[in-house]
This record gives sequence, structure tokens and C-alpha cells, in this order.
Amino acid sequence: MQIEVERLLAALEHRNAQFQTAAEVSRAASGLLDPDELIRRVVDLVCDRFNLYYAGLFLMDQTGEWGCDQNGQPEPGRWAVLRAGTGEAGQQMLERGHKLEVGDTSMIGWCIAHKQARVAADISEDPMHFDNPCLPETCSELALPLISRGEAIGAMTIQSTQPAAFSDEDVTALQIMADQLAYAITNAHLYRHTQREIIERKRAEEKLRQYAAEIEARNEELDAFAHTVAHDLREPLSLLILGIAVLLEDEPKTLNNDVRDRLNLISQAAHRMRNIISELLLLASVRKAEVAIEPLDMVDIMTEVQQRLVYMIEEHEAEIVLPKSWPVALGHGPWVAEVWTNYLSNAIKYGGQPPRIELGAMAEGDGMVRFWIRDNGPGLTPEEQARLFAPFTRLDQVRAKGHGLGLSIVRRIVEKLGGQVGVESKVGQGSTFSFTLPASDQANQA
Repeated sequence: MQIEVERLLAALEHRNAQFQTAAEVSRAASGLLDPDELIRRVVDLVCDRFNLYYAGLFLMDQTGEWGCDQNGQPEPGRWAVLRAGTGEAGQQMLERGHKLEVGDTSMIGWCIAHKQARVAADISEDPMHFDNPCLPETCSELALPLISRGEAIGAMTIQSTQPAAFSDEDVTALQIMADQLAYAITNAHLYRHTQREIIERKRAEEKLRQYAAEIEARNEELDAFAHTVAHDLREPLSLLILGIAVLLEDEPKTLNNDVRDRLNLISQAAHRMRNIISELLLLASVRKAEVAIEPLDMVDIMTEVQQRLVYMIEEHEAEIVLPKSWPVALGHGPWVAEVWTNYLSNAIKYGGQPPRIELGAMAEGDGMVRFWIRDNGPGLTPEEQARLFAPFTRLDQVRAKGHGLGLSIVRRIVEKLGGQVGVESKVGQGSTFSFTLPASDQANQA
């Protein structure tokens, strides 16, 4: 009777140890987010509480670092690698990178391949037992698969110096712990991966901020350089233009025709250079300038634009057709005048012979006003249309007289004012350039 009572007490104590261990494994699984620390904690706990000889945990190789196929190529998933082991033996095996092949070559490999627990009551009678010289006292072994979301991610080996050390109840209880551990390892790896992604994203965002700050600083330097160079160049250019004009006016008789022609060419080149400088300054200033937005008097703006281009209009004998009235849009008058000047000068230069140019506008249903200018020129190919508004792009290198900044300035101005630029053209049927601006409350009354 006494022996039976002692046996029952030992069984209860053993079962109590199982429950306590399961509870501590559960706490460790929910509280530890470092998978390596979690694995070490659990194998130590299991070995300690059950007074075992050895416990070790293997995880699947996901990188191919530990195993190769027959051709010597890395083969992820073929090997299970020891990630934690108890005692001095465990430390030795960890240091040498102990691994076992998945398959029917060891108890660990077998239980991973078959996703089942395997018990060797006597290791000498189980062909799957791996005879490890680091663990010479092992008499019985239990291998438990770590299953997470239906996949075997590894296995745990538990070894004892006693034969038949693992009962069915032990296998069930330890398998429950192994399942808890597998789920926790997966979550910990996911957490680590997520944290790594967050850190990398923050680093990338910081690099982008630094890059943006560098670009802004360089833009400021470029703007300062452009203004300095522009002002330094404009003064001698103005003196050159003035000097040539005085020379042509005061010395008409002493200059032969050849000299006069050369001076006129020099004067034209100086004027073009001054225009380039002015447009470069405008292109740079539009990017960062803040201007007052107000209803536009398009009649006054177009009068100013035609006065600026009067010599070009007369030289090309251009016919310009204006609408009887304009819808009222919002914008900045000087900038919109620059848009029309570029559009109109291009229409004159690239229009028909002679140019016939029609301007118009209409209020659209989306709260915008669309302004357009149509020429009778040769039209544009789709390829030419695609590169129109890029800086320093010219439509035709042979017949172009500009320097390729005009349409880039147009685009920058219009987009700064909240609109968009556009072009419609067919070869042989002329081109229609347009831009939109926000409509004023007065737009529908025009």
C-alpha cells in the first residue's frame, strides 16, 4: 500500500512539473520577442524541470547556408541546424555548427520530414537515433516536431540517461509545449522582421530627408550662382548692345555694308543672349517665388504681349485673331503675359507662311478656364509633342530660332498657378497649344 501511495505521489509530482513547465513556457512564449532568447529559455526550462540529461532545439535552414545539393549549390530547407542546446555538450555542438539532414537519417530529421513525434525507449534499438559522441550517456530519446501553420519549422530533442524515460503522457504534454513554442518562434521572427523593416524604412526616410535637404541646398547655391552670373553678364551685354547701336547710328557713312552686316549679327546674338539670361532668371524665380493670385484682365495682358512682339508680328506679317471676350481666370498677370508671349512667338516662328494665329478660351466644368492658341503650321509628330515642355528641348534643330527654355517656363508657371499645359497637333494640320487656370467667380459672366 505504501509503495502504491508513493508511486501515485511521484506521478502527481511529475504531472505537476509538467503543468508548471507548460505554464512557464506559455509565459515565455508570450513575453519574449527575441526568438534566440526564447529558444534558449525553453530548452533550459524543459531540461531543468524534468531532470533530463539533454535538450536541444533545431530550426530549419532557410538560407542554404548550411547545406548544398549534389551539384554543390545552396539548398535551403534540406538541413535542420542546432539553435540551442543545454550543458557543455550543447555549447560544443553550437560552436561547431551542428546540423542534421531532414529525412530518415536521424530522429530529428525523421520527425521534421514526417511531422510526427518519435520515441526511442532504447536508443540501441532505434535505427533513427543519431549516435552523438558529445552525449555518450543517452539511453532514451524523444524527438518532437515544431509545427507552425501546418509547416515543420524545426524539432526538439529531449534525451535521458534512463531507458524508457518518456511515457505517453510525457509525449503529449511536451508536444503541447512544442506547439506553443513553434507558434511563438514564428511570431517572434515575424516581429523581428517587422521591426527590421520599420528600422530600414526609417533609415530610408532619413536618407530621403537628407537627400532632399542636400538638393534644396544645392538649388539655393545654383540660384545664387545663376543670379550672380546673370547680373555679371547682363551689364557688359547691355554696354555691347548700346555700343553697337551708337556705332551704327553715328557712323553710317564710314561703315561699309559688310561691316554693318557683321555688327547687326553681333547685336542680334547679344540680344538673344540677354533674353536667355532673363529667361533663366525667370525659370529659377518661378520655382520659389510667392505671388498674389487675382482675377486677370486678359485684354490688357494680350495688348502688352502684342506690343512686346510687334516687330516679330510685322516681320512675319502674322494675322492674329482674338476672341471678342475672355472668361475671367485667376493668376499672376506678369507670369501669364510670359506664357502668352512664349506661345505667340512660337506660333509666329513655326506657323504657316504667312502665319494665321487664332486665340480663344472657354470655361470648363471642373472650375478651370482653358486658354488656347492655334496656328496654321506644319504640325507636330507624336514624338515631338512628347518632349515639348522639357527644358532645353527644341522642336526642330534645323529651323529652331529659340534656345529651348520657353515652353519649360510656360509649364513651370502654369503648374505653379494650379493649371496644366497641353498640346494637340497633327502633321499637316497645325498645332493647338493650351493652358488652364482656375476660374474666377466672374468666369461664367464673361
